Amino acid sequence: MFVQDDELLLMDINDTGLAAFNDDPDFHTQEAAPEHTVEEIMYTDVYICCTKAACSKKKYEDGECPNCAARDSHQNTARAVFQLRDGRQVTAFHDELQKLLARDLDLQSNDSLLTQIIDTLPIKFTGQISTNTIRNVVRK
Repeated sequence: MFVQDDELLLMDINDTGLAAFNDDPDFHTQEAAPEHTVEEIMYTDVYICCTKAACSKKKYEDGECPNCAARDSHQNTARAVFQLRDGRQVTAFHDELQKLLARDLDLQSNDSLLTQIIDTLPIKFTGQISTNTIRNVVRK
């Protein structure tokens, strides 16, 4: 028997069912993300991170990953804390930093990252800010 032949799967969508579907928040359209402007760089941090996917580039502490205790990474990643035009301080991690700067990052040192950011100021973007972290960046 094929799934499409199962009479239990046949649905008659009436006005009540359609209204319930349209009221489901999973199907609402997202509001446009607000535009933000980076005004100042508070600080940058280039650091060794765990390369395991489950650890999400977690910063090594005392030479090891605090999640899985790995010690074999030599990969750098970064974060930067910015002050926005509206006065909020927000953090951008590696992937969002790349989107903000619209280029691959040179992560040899804090100074090299800082120079790259300074060269692109002011930075205008849209995206969500959740728990003071920038997500879903689109550079303007």
